[in-house]
Amino acid sequence: MQDDKKLPDDLGTAHDVILVQSNTLVKQKVKIEELNTSLQEALAEIRFLRSGKKREKFINADQLLLEFPEDKELQASLEAAKKEAVREYREQERRDKADTAVLQAARRRVRAELRKGK
Repeated sequence: MQDDKKLPDDLGTAHDVILVQSNTLVKQKVKIEELNTSLQEALAEIRFLRSGKKREKFINADQLLLEFPEDKELQASLEAAKKEAVREYREQERRDKADTAVLQAARRRVRAELRKGK
């Protein structure tokens, strides 16, 4: 913003300054709306990806009762599946943390751009 000493003396120049500042404000508003839309879309995508498929999340209580301790091959497969599930869970947690870091960085960039525009 300009102080009193830097304001233009003639009316035409003052109008030009006002028009330039007005156009800048309009452009910034459009950019802010675009960034907010992008952010909301990214958040919606992350929520969708984190939710997974509902069929895959539901486990019937009766399924947990099925055990065949005498079947060594099945037990080995189950153990391998458990290890894989733990690995995938930890990997998903790592990705979630990375996604959160990316979103935080995006928010900081948006705030910085907004501050520059003031």
